Amino acid sequence: MTVSRRFPVVCLLTWVCISLVGCSKPSSLESRSKPVPPLSDKTVIAKVEKFCGDCHPNPSPSSFPRDQWPYEIEQGYQFYEDSDRHDLQEPLLADTLRYFQSQAPAEVVVPSAEQIRNFPTTTVFSPGPLVVSGDSTSLTSHVLWDSTKQSVFFSDMTTGKFLRWTPSETAELQRLGANDKIKLPAESIMAQGKFTCRAQPFDWNQDGLTDYVLGELGSATISDLKQGNISLLIQKADGTYRRIVLKEELARSFEGIPFDYDEDGDVDILVAEFGWRKAGVFSLLWKILSQSNSTTRLSTLDMAYSESRLKIWTTTAS
Repeated sequence: MTVSRRFPVVCLLTWVCISLVGCSKPSSLESRSKPVPPLSDKTVIAKVEKFCGDCHPNPSPSSFPRDQWPYEIEQGYQFYEDSDRHDLQEPLLADTLRYFQSQAPAEVVVPSAEQIRNFPTTTVFSPGPLVVSGDSTSLTSHVLWDSTKQSVFFSDMTTGKFLRWTPSETAELQRLGANDKIKLPAESIMAQGKFTCRAQPFDWNQDGLTDYVLGELGSATISDLKQGNISLLIQKADGTYRRIVLKEELARSFEGIPFDYDEDGDVDILVAEFGWRKAGVFSLLWKILSQSNSTTRLSTLDMAYSESRLKIWTTTAS
């Protein structure tokens, strides 16, 4: 089986105009608040759209106000230069600037909630109490509902915790309002990771119990540093869990997706490393049963390369 992808998560190489970063930095290109005449040469337009939309759809000119485009364009050209790619024809910087500025609004206005059209629904929501695990402000990126345990599972990136809350265990829950807090006990902490971001339920060892694969960013700040982990949370017969780190030194690994890569009946894991400017890739944790069937060997496959470069690292997990 061959898995290929053109480049290892280089969606930001040619353009990161959609990333909305650094919007206040100055540019050496001329900034224009007045309307700009559109390009008329169809060949030039096609060249700009090909260059700016090679690894993702062409950015919408309405993504930024007119006077912000000079910085975004300079940044995009710099990303292309840093990528070491040489397969695209670069349009003139001035043509690219004109293409986007001529179609961009003078300002980008984000409507308030009151201005957005409301759709009728029979479901009514009301603010409830805040569920917290400590004194620090929680930063939750993923919430799961386990119908078997009638529990909510969620991550807290601030503390790195993966937690469980069972509403039925909270006394007088219906009487609590938006100004109240539910402070979870220590036993609600299922795992302590490194800025745990997302979790996916699955059955790792096929014992009929729900396990979890955790994506741990490794740091709160955006960077290319490889401080993240992919770890397993394996449920034991008594309902408790043990955490096993499968892979360390990943570039902000925010999620692992369980699936059967080689269709051999067991579960492999697709890993997404978010990274930032230079790091970031999809990798495969390939589960290979040993002869004793008691341990597994895991290898990574950088999805940008052929299977001949499969065995980059191995470890064991039972």
